[in-house]
Amino acid sequence: AGKPGSKRAAIYIEKQFKEAGIRPFSSQYQQPFLISSYIDSRDQIGSTNVVAVIPGSDPKLRNEFVIVGAHYDGPGKTGDPNNIIRLRSSDREDQIWNGADDNASGVAALIEAGRILSSLQCKRSILLVAFGGEEFGNFGSMRFLQALPSSKDLDPFTAMVNLHMLGRGERRVTVLSTRTSKGWSSLVEGAARGVIKFRCPKEISETGDQASFYGRKIPAIKVFGGFHEFIYTPEDEVEKIDFPLLALRTRFVVRLVRQLANLEERLVWSGPAPPPQVGLQGADVGDQDAEVLGLPKGQGGIRVLDVMPGEAAARAGIQVGDVILQFGSVVLSRDGALAGMRDAIRESRKQSRVPIRVLREGKEVLLEIVWQER
Repeated sequence: AGKPGSKRAAIYIEKQFKEAGIRPFSSQYQQPFLISSYIDSRDQIGSTNVVAVIPGSDPKLRNEFVIVGAHYDGPGKTGDPNNIIRLRSSDREDQIWNGADDNASGVAALIEAGRILSSLQCKRSILLVAFGGEEFGNFGSMRFLQALPSSKDLDPFTAMVNLHMLGRGERRVTVLSTRTSKGWSSLVEGAARGVIKFRCPKEISETGDQASFYGRKIPAIKVFGGFHEFIYTPEDEVEKIDFPLLALRTRFVVRLVRQLANLEERLVWSGPAPPPQVGLQGADVGDQDAEVLGLPKGQGGIRVLDVMPGEAAARAGIQVGDVILQFGSVVLSRDGALAGMRDAIRESRKQSRVPIRVLREGKEVLLEIVWQER
């Protein structure tokens, strides 16, 4: 995100939508936004979502939308600001994380599924979204949701399908977060029948752009190919993509989305109550940054990149550039601070007020999160 290659990728995706005859959702395909860099929160990094729509054919249901998404940004190369967790290549000269599977394979499936679906009649409208800024913490999907109209009544956005890393692995597909609606199981089974084997783990995935939709109780799943040894390394290259498998999984996606768009009754949220929304975006503090901040060995933190107006973080006085060191009773570790904070947030639902400790301009500051009913 923020590099010339990202801009070229967005233009390429837009061109593919245009050539397929898929029109923009609003006046233009691109939905630009800014991200604060965790290297220096004063630096603003530009990114954009690419959003297109396939209008539904039913006069009534066409005002409801099924969202299909995939993130197109990658970690870039050595020295870029969002590749702290990336692993080295066996070839020390190879400095570029190509991201062929993570997540160019998902974007390829998004484009091809859109091309096929645009030639079919579906009752509901289908939104195709290539998200930017996912590697910084789902920024694109968060910005996308902030720009969408919100209703206290029935949300016009009925379901979300996130496509992630579909180019490698066993000849099956994993569908995560089906617990967000009781209707997912039969839909997945129907889409996979005669096409591909599938598995639906019980857990609700908190990683990936689909997680941004839980807060609005929009049933959302992640269609996932699985991890492999090349993920997060420069060796995630196009030569390692299994294209017949990618095509098979894309066929499954088309069938699944078509079913969603033609349901007589929309899916109903059946997941657990969405956790309290802190209302911030952040990134794990890496070893180099931790040394500059003077953190003791093992102490981790989350550098705040953005604070959402009106949410708990803003009410507590958290600022962009703060480094969160402790949330409630949980002191954040160097290994997986974001994951630790997610666990702490879930645990803190039992309390109405939660103390937090942040580092601001070299000094520790004590603040307090106050939860409100949503």
